[in-house]
Amino acid sequence: MLAWLGDSAEALSWWIAIGAFICCALWESLVPEHQQSGLPAARWTNHFLLYGVSIGVVALLAPFAWAVSLLGGTGHEPLTLLGNHAGDGAVLVAGVLAIDISIYGMHRLQHAVFVLWRFHAVHHADTAVDASTTLRHHPLEYLMNATIANLLFAPLGLPLWVLSCYSVMSLNVGLLQHANVRLPVRLETMLDVVFVGPALHRAHHSSDPMLYNTNFGIVFSIWDRLFGTYRRLTSVELDRLAFGVGEVSTSGSTGESWSWLLPFLLRRPQRPARRLPETGLP
Repeated sequence: MLAWLGDSAEALSWWIAIGAFICCALWESLVPEHQQSGLPAARWTNHFLLYGVSIGVVALLAPFAWAVSLLGGTGHEPLTLLGNHAGDGAVLVAGVLAIDISIYGMHRLQHAVFVLWRFHAVHHADTAVDASTTLRHHPLEYLMNATIANLLFAPLGLPLWVLSCYSVMSLNVGLLQHANVRLPVRLETMLDVVFVGPALHRAHHSSDPMLYNTNFGIVFSIWDRLFGTYRRLTSVELDRLAFGVGEVSTSGSTGESWSWLLPFLLRRPQRPARRLPETGLP
């Protein structure tokens, strides 16, 4: 039985996350990839507050246990049947992959559907990406994501302990992805075979739509490779990256207080989904 993994992850999740954040914060302060002006205290405080409110909203309005009680529990769900025949190990692997590809799909929708982009843009509007950016998501984005996930995963028979394991893994991977550090090229290349490393995710945070519409993976890079959204940058291209959302940065709405209001102020941008071929016409 591997259910104890989820129980342990749930019990230790806050300590694991705090430890990982401290490690990433120390690392990026000692050898930052990009020099950032000013003290990060205001950004960190705001991002932790966003995360805390988001967790509270989801726990209050969209707990996974509710979805299971309404949509699951029949004993005939796919992952329940898999567990009966192949054990918890198979359920863990299948469940983690199912969650990751589902969130990959939801992430692509957030970039394609403007109603969803309104809220996800809060995450991308950060012009000084660091480990704390991992936590910078609007509470209503968390609520929408949790509601969709509940509707997907409860009928699948996803055990709560698998969801707990994935949550801890994705949060810690996310802290490394957003940290203001650069891994050695060889190590990054090895990681990118399986995982979405910092360089891949930094391209996704570019202010260029051609880049922030790539590398949608959360934990595993396999989905971007399979569905044609994988984009690896050279060291020179990484050095030239600028972060943020163009229409937000030009309006001056990049301060921390704007992260709460931005979804309600953002206008539908005139941005193409992909760059058209050059025609030579004016």
